[in-house]
Amino acid sequence: MAPGGNRGWLLRLVIAFSFAQGAVSMARPAVSYRALALGADERAIGVIAGVYALLPLFAAVPLGRRTDHGRCAPLLPVGVVLISGGCAMSGIANSLWGMAVWSGVMGLGHLCFVIGAQSLVARQSAPHEQDRNFGHFTIGASLGQLVGPIAAGALIGGRDMAGTSAFALLVAGAGGAVALTSLWHIESRTTSKSREEQGERVPVRRILRARGVPAGIFISLAVLSATDILTAYLPVVGEHRGIAPSVIGLLLSLRAAASIACRLVLTPLLRLLGRTLLLTVTCLLAALLCAGIAL
Repeated sequence: MAPGGNRGWLLRLVIAFSFAQGAVSMARPAVSYRALALGADERAIGVIAGVYALLPLFAAVPLGRRTDHGRCAPLLPVGVVLISGGCAMSGIANSLWGMAVWSGVMGLGHLCFVIGAQSLVARQSAPHEQDRNFGHFTIGASLGQLVGPIAAGALIGGRDMAGTSAFALLVAGAGGAVALTSLWHIESRTTSKSREEQGERVPVRRILRARGVPAGIFISLAVLSATDILTAYLPVVGEHRGIAPSVIGLLLSLRAAASIACRLVLTPLLRLLGRTLLLTVTCLLAALLCAGIAL
């Protein structure tokens, strides 16, 4: 199928991403609650949250290289399987080390899925459709981030925190597996550029020296770190202050709803402020708001 043709694949990809991201967004706070129930302190929660990104740290570049050669097909189902397995096994694990390992598997699965999906959108979209198709693609992430924490908060609670959080993780694993139904044959209907058409292999060092890339990496690192800390530690803050898991889930979903609202006004804000000023202002605002939550 030529780029810019029938976009049924895009709808199926958005649906799959909704379920996969929903599973991750449901599992992340559930992991914190289950770890607390198993006796974890704040440092252990941080380690478990950090391990989530440990495997992706080493796998990101090799997986990116794989998609450069048009081999993104296996990444989507493999990512879903790792996400679902990581969620389910985190619910079964009875030790903090076990939860950390399966949290890492979940993070690796999320990376596989996102890299494969982004590569698919880029390859299958005509140049004039890329911005629109990527915008539609992110709807899947937003829906998952919106629904996942609410679902986790609704299932977790009561005196048996360990049991209800384990059940939430099993539900997250089952929900993530639903994404496979939308991915069925999605790759066989798409085509990719041949290896010869993709040009020479660019060294990572040259990419890092390109103008704007180090700054972009640093900003992404700061924003995603803040988001991960909020997701992992808001349940801890809630437990210390007697806030119910259902309320914590609602707060995390409000963050996702705010991100959807920001996307709606992103284009006029870019025209008004420009990219550099917009990045600076929003990062400072986010820092103040994170500090406000702590206070």
